[in-house]
Amino acid sequence: MHPPGEGVGRGFLPRHAAGVDFALRIRALRGPMFTAMKRSGNQLTPVGTICIQLQGLFVLHHRSSCVTGVTSDGPGQEAPSTVVQVLGEQEVMAARTAKLLILSDIHGNWPALEAVLAAESECDAVVFCGDVVDYGPQPVECLRWVMQNATYAVRGNHDNAIGFGVDCRCMGAFREYSIATRDWHRALLSDQDRAFLRQMPVLEWFKWRGKHFRVAHATPQGNLFEYLNMDQWGERLAGLESDFVLLGHTHLQGMRTFGEVAVVNPGSVGLARDFCGEACYAVFEEEQILLRRIPYDVEQTAAALRAAPLQRHVIDGLTAVLGAAGSSGCP
Repeated sequence: MHPPGEGVGRGFLPRHAAGVDFALRIRALRGPMFTAMKRSGNQLTPVGTICIQLQGLFVLHHRSSCVTGVTSDGPGQEAPSTVVQVLGEQEVMAARTAKLLILSDIHGNWPALEAVLAAESECDAVVFCGDVVDYGPQPVECLRWVMQNATYAVRGNHDNAIGFGVDCRCMGAFREYSIATRDWHRALLSDQDRAFLRQMPVLEWFKWRGKHFRVAHATPQGNLFEYLNMDQWGERLAGLESDFVLLGHTHLQGMRTFGEVAVVNPGSVGLARDFCGEACYAVFEEEQILLRRIPYDVEQTAAALRAAPLQRHVIDGLTAVLGAAGSSGCP
């Protein structure tokens, strides 16, 4: 998985177990082609050239193995201190801990999304809880990334509004901001982009590492518009059989357990509403959900907004929520 236009080495690489490391992480290996060599005394015998990206094989560093490796652009030169074992995908999956990246409410903010991807570069799957468009200056880049990389994704109220040309039912000042940026985003997105937004489901279910996940945007039942606070989550779980319910919509990060069900809002990647200039998200790893937030280049997003064809008060309002310099900032 990788950002639009980028190739191997920039995107997500599968995680490694203790004592092993993927070949692309070894500095001596400079490309996606890797030649597996069998050692016999001082002799190295090629056993095959593997294109990691195309063949679905992963190359792991393992000091006790009898197989070593060299780079494709350095024939006959053994990669320093690299003894590798070539494993199939199922063997690799069984040998390591899997990580699930949980995102929501990206809202066209590519610098924020890029910061999250850099922080969580080793990831196995992505869950997206809706709303990739409106508000931010880079809807195309963000939507194309979701299209290419989200393993599980649901539609948000803003996705619904652009996809179907209807009201997103926002409240307060955000309603005006959404209408203004939606008109702009609609002109930037292609027919294919809008078709993708329409085709996204409002509910998604999947099983991951023995746990059952239910994904929706605003409510566990798939409503796109209702705003629930954490105290209301429990009353919406009656009759639901899940270990985790993943929601977005409020742009407020939180997690609470009701009986056997944990409800998680990862917060907003692109427009967190606490004015602190950070991107919020969550990961599921080692049988637990972890809520995370990281700083990103807010000024880059604000500068792109200031160059956008938007009225000044809309730009000022959005940059204030972002926490950009010269706005209200972090309280």
